[in-house]
Amino acid sequence: MKFLAKAVAALIVLALLVPLGACGGTRPANADPQTTTEMVTEATTEEATEEATTEEATEETTEAATEAATEATTEPDETTTDAAEKTPDQFNKAELLAYFNEAANRVRKEMPGYTYVITKKTFNVKLQGGILSIANPIINQVMKALMPGNPETIQFVKGKDKPKDGNGNEWNRIDNFLANTKSAAANLQPGDVTSATVKKDGANYAVTVKIITEVNPAPDGKGANSRVFIVDSVKKVVDDIVGEVPGLTADIKQTKLRFCNGSVTLTINPQGQVVRMAGGFDVKAESKNLKMIGMSADLTADMTSRFEAKSFVW
Repeated sequence: MKFLAKAVAALIVLALLVPLGACGGTRPANADPQTTTEMVTEATTEEATEEATTEEATEETTEAATEAATEATTEPDETTTDAAEKTPDQFNKAELLAYFNEAANRVRKEMPGYTYVITKKTFNVKLQGGILSIANPIINQVMKALMPGNPETIQFVKGKDKPKDGNGNEWNRIDNFLANTKSAAANLQPGDVTSATVKKDGANYAVTVKIITEVNPAPDGKGANSRVFIVDSVKKVVDDIVGEVPGLTADIKQTKLRFCNGSVTLTINPQGQVVRMAGGFDVKAESKNLKMIGMSADLTADMTSRFEAKSFVW
């Protein structure tokens, strides 16, 4: 989201100042089951003074009581055995999400090595406001130049954090493997997702969760999207933009960030370790009545992000 703020800031400056070009304006910089065999077989063998018929009746009664007692003690254990032997493809939604959360947080805690790849990142912006609209073609050309190439690769070393990418930018492991703070560990709940599915992948299980759409989602694990993605509050985004552009004013109440199409697939091995992660989300931003140097504009922007983590070393 920092990129979003910086990019929007640069574009606002560009867009608001381009119309001044003709007037000499300057251009901006950038359980374990138990078998209870306690069968109440207290065969109270009475004295052999009784007749054969009495003995047979006693035996039949004892056998019936033994069978009933055995069934009563073993049936609950059979149920427990079935639950203990469940595989991920038999889990219900809540169980599947717990399985997903545990695997994701294990990556964050044990810090295996892996290759993180941003497979796609796009950003399109549009300004509406009279003469400012003419800047849109220039804005999107500048955006192409500002955007890092696709794909972009960051190598995380086992047990270490904060590697640098090809541009010298530092990456935080916590920021870039689901959820964006240590306190916001992956903790998806049934209400956070539209679906949670699983399919067998060889000896592994691939679990896919689809996140609900949220407008201005709460950050720090307090909203569905921020439990798996990097999410900043609207206030922080607006403050970052205004901080990049002296003289610019923006109204938080007129700014919306819509997180949608979020999904993540974790491929998990029999040991509960993630061997691959793939996901992505879209953000549709809207800010009305941005003002600077006597001009105002409404801004809309669409951002797409797709990524994966592979080649895990545990």
